[in-house]
Amino acid sequence: MNDALLRIRAIVATDFILRFRRTSTLVLFVAMCVLAFVSIPDPSANWTLMSVGEARALYNSPAIAFATAVNFSVLGIGLLSYYMISNSVKRDVVSGVGNTLAATAMRSWEYIAGKFLGNVAFLTALTLAYMLVMMLMVTVRGEAPLEPMVFLRTYALICLQGIFFVSVISLVFETIPILSSRIGDFIYFLVWIALGIAPVEQLEKINLARQQAGVAPTLSNVPIAAYIDVIGLGTSMSAINQQIGADSSKGLSVGASTFNPALPVVVIREVELPTAWIIAKALTTLGFIPLLAIALAAFHRFDPTRLRASAGRSKRNIVAALGAVLKPLSRLTTIFWGMIQSLLGGQGFVRIVAAEILLVFTLHPAALLALVGLNVAGIIAPIPKVQLPIAPLACLALVFFSADIGIRERQRGSSALLLSVPMMKEHFILIKLLAAWILGLTFALVPLVRLAFAAPGVAVSLAIGMFFLSACAVGIGIATGTAKTLIVGSLILFYLALNSNGREPALDFAGWFGSAVPMVQVGYAVAALGFVALGWSAHWWRTGRA
Repeated sequence: MNDALLRIRAIVATDFILRFRRTSTLVLFVAMCVLAFVSIPDPSANWTLMSVGEARALYNSPAIAFATAVNFSVLGIGLLSYYMISNSVKRDVVSGVGNTLAATAMRSWEYIAGKFLGNVAFLTALTLAYMLVMMLMVTVRGEAPLEPMVFLRTYALICLQGIFFVSVISLVFETIPILSSRIGDFIYFLVWIALGIAPVEQLEKINLARQQAGVAPTLSNVPIAAYIDVIGLGTSMSAINQQIGADSSKGLSVGASTFNPALPVVVIREVELPTAWIIAKALTTLGFIPLLAIALAAFHRFDPTRLRASAGRSKRNIVAALGAVLKPLSRLTTIFWGMIQSLLGGQGFVRIVAAEILLVFTLHPAALLALVGLNVAGIIAPIPKVQLPIAPLACLALVFFSADIGIRERQRGSSALLLSVPMMKEHFILIKLLAAWILGLTFALVPLVRLAFAAPGVAVSLAIGMFFLSACAVGIGIATGTAKTLIVGSLILFYLALNSNGREPALDFAGWFGSAVPMVQVGYAVAALGFVALGWSAHWWRTGRA
């Protein structure tokens, strides 16, 4: 048993050190420092970190600890951290470390346990680093003395459960072939919404009813929503609502919010949960551990035969199944390619862009289904339906099928071959950008034409929004070397845009609600050029210096 513990400790230590040596971790930490400075404005500013009704919350340790812990738990741990740690097993396969591990006395359960504990250690370290930065901000912007133990207790109460959940579920998703694909990235986003956001409203209603009835919380009457609130948003908001009062809670805002400076500040005390709720959270956290048995059962132990079988099964997801059915249609790309060659003749640049687009349809025949379905729907649907939901679905198709367009060859080890094609090396970014953008426009060809006559401003926003997403796909993909960054970033943007319902013109990046003003359109066009510059810089860094 001592040998097993030593092996587990070695896996945990190696994972922890490798992650903190990565440049992305350093970038993340710098981003956290910038976020801390920006998210906590000076008390004299016209907006604040946390408000109750129209009054500003005093910048004391309980208020800053609560607000920052909630934001970090929901976005940092619940969402972003999954995409950061969900490739640890794949990394061992690609690097060849897995072959070495498989030749040792390491047992499969030791590897899974080590990876799980490594995830917990990494996310805990990130949380503590973020907490320390926020504690530093109390000394800079605070209006009361720093209370380190308040920060520690509040972060443990709100963030600890999410750390365990994400550490487990990332391993489960990564070891199950179907869920380790791009489909799994989208499915986890839906899981995040269901388990992180959905319990909030239910818990608020239950707590309000119990508060009015004078019912004390006990373990027997803990609502089901409290057990599935793994990100901690629902229970933490319920706790703060109990403190500030049910009526005041309707005006509670955590994040950037305006306030009335004429009103006195609200003093927030340390957030506490009833003992029954803490026990419920502890039981739920322990309930995550048995899920590791699923990861253990699906783990291939780096067996080449099982890896090949897993790769085959990973291709049997919903999109790939549709692709298999549509595979005969992908032969049309050969016909289209012949037509393009005869039409374009010696125009090499245009032919290369066209070849990139046709390659997407060849690799992902399901894209043909999306193209036909979205354009047919664009013909028969009324204009309001064309604008929403057909336009968002076209943007989603663009992200899904072009997420790896800038890194596809690097992932397959054929970059040198591709760059040997005439004009490809010097125009790589432009070719990839145009291919992604034109691909997106084909998904929304009919909707764009109809919108151009019915609502020209919306059509312009949709075209610019697709250009922005295409620039993100190329720039972010090349800079980070993974499609996960684009997927999570775009899903967050889609989520915020849809939830704003057009009330915030700055979020209507693709004209879904028709609220984007010309300044917003110009802003997204400029931002797209920024991502193009990012991709060009990263591409030059890898290839231009040679």
